Amino acid sequence: MGIDQSKIQDKLNSLRSSGGNNTSKLWKPDEGRQTIRLVPYRWQKDYPFLELRFHYELPGPNYLSPMSFDEEGGIGSEELVNRRDPIAEFAEEVRRNRGQEGYEMWKTLFPKRRTFAPVVVRGEEDKGVRFWGFGKTIFENLLEKFADPDWGDLSDPQEGRDIKLKYIPRAQSDTNFPKTKINVSPKKTPLAEDESELKRYYDSQVRITDVFDVPTEDELQESLEDYIEGEDSEDENEQPATGQSDNTDMEDEVTETDDFEDEFDEMFG
Repeated sequence: MGIDQSKIQDKLNSLRSSGGNNTSKLWKPDEGRQTIRLVPYRWQKDYPFLELRFHYELPGPNYLSPMSFDEEGGIGSEELVNRRDPIAEFAEEVRRNRGQEGYEMWKTLFPKRRTFAPVVVRGEEDKGVRFWGFGKTIFENLLEKFADPDWGDLSDPQEGRDIKLKYIPRAQSDTNFPKTKINVSPKKTPLAEDESELKRYYDSQVRITDVFDVPTEDELQESLEDYIEGEDSEDENEQPATGQSDNTDMEDEVTETDDFEDEFDEMFG
């Protein structure tokens, strides 16, 4: 029995269109109110947050930067920890040596930060553990809760706490960005009543590197060269596109207006 060429082509098309990213394991809140629960990350049980960086303003696919993987974070394998990011290296070089022009180029080229955490969505438990991405304001607020002994480990399967979340899309927001509000429940509740359900949440988790494709150094180098060639061919009066900050903080520590939210949706559907 020979190879089914149609299946091969279908898979190839799927990978090309998605950039190799398994977006079914990503969770984004719908408009309105939802309740979620942070859960321990199977490969990093003592810290549920996954701090990643992305390239999304370059020609070709959007890439997860190897800068996301370091020995301290413990997210990636040894091979990923040692993988270079030539785009980030070039960005740092031009920032040091080219003044304001270099700084503008650095803002475009240096990978943007996005934090993820594994979550179970109440009412959608059958979908298992997915990854929720958020910006600096929510991340800092959650860290404060974890660090406060009165709140403790929000992700503890037995004595953790649910998070009530309200998502306001850009069109309904009083700012120019989507807005996310969170409120941590004061009541401790178990993640699940049944031990078998807890085991399913644990066993069915996927690695974050199974969600986002990790590029090779050659792929990143090629993307950088394409960018530089495009810059060289531009008219002298044209300015390179600049990146945006990870988020715009509001005074309310549990409210986040996120200009990266829509950009991230465009990156990974």
